[in-house]
Amino acid sequence: MAEQQVVEAPVEEQLEAKEWRPTLLAYLCNWCSYAGANLAGAGRMPYDASIRVIRVPCSGRVDPLMIYKAFERGVDGVLVGGCHLGDCHYSEGNYACQGRMRLVKAMLKAAGIDDARFRLEWISASEGSIFQEVVNEMAGKLRSWGRFGWRKPSPPGPSPRGRGAMATPTLTLGSPLPLGEGPGVRHTERRRSRP
Repeated sequence: MAEQQVVEAPVEEQLEAKEWRPTLLAYLCNWCSYAGANLAGAGRMPYDASIRVIRVPCSGRVDPLMIYKAFERGVDGVLVGGCHLGDCHYSEGNYACQGRMRLVKAMLKAAGIDDARFRLEWISASEGSIFQEVVNEMAGKLRSWGRFGWRKPSPPGPSPRGRGAMATPTLTLGSPLPLGEGPGVRHTERRRSRP
C-alpha cells in the first residue's frame, strides 16, 4: 500500500489555526481517486492536512449511511472520489455512486445538514493536481464555515399542536421502523424453502 504524502501548512498558519482544524473525511476509489491522491503526495503537491482518507474498492461501494454516520460523529465535511464516468474498473460502479449521491444530498437536507459540506468528484489516477485543488478548496470552505454542530434528531415526543393531535414521528439513526408503518410498506411472510 502506497503512503500518502501530506504537506503541512506554514508555521504561521498553524499557530493561527491551532485551536481548530476541520476534519474532512474522504472515501476514495482504489483505482483512480486514491491513486490521484498518491500522485499528489509523490509529486509533493501541498494539500490540506485535515483530510482523512478511507480507501474503498469502488465509489459505488460507498453507502449513504456511511456518509450520514460520519456527520453524526462530528466530521466537518465528506468527499467521495471516484473514477470518471465510463472509466470505472467495475464497469458501472461510478454510475451507481452518482445515483446514490443524489439520495445523499436529499437525505442530508432532510436531516438539516447543509449539503455543501458534502462533495462528489471524479478524479483519475493522473489528476493529482485536481485532487490537490479539490481538497484545498473544500478544506478552505469548511474552515470559513466553522465547526459542524449538528445533533441527531430528538426522539418523538408530545405534539406541539396541542392535545389530541398526532405527533409526527421522528426516526433516529438505528431506530427500527415499527411493523406496518411507513410509506408503501408491505410485509410478507417468508417461507423457508426445503432442499
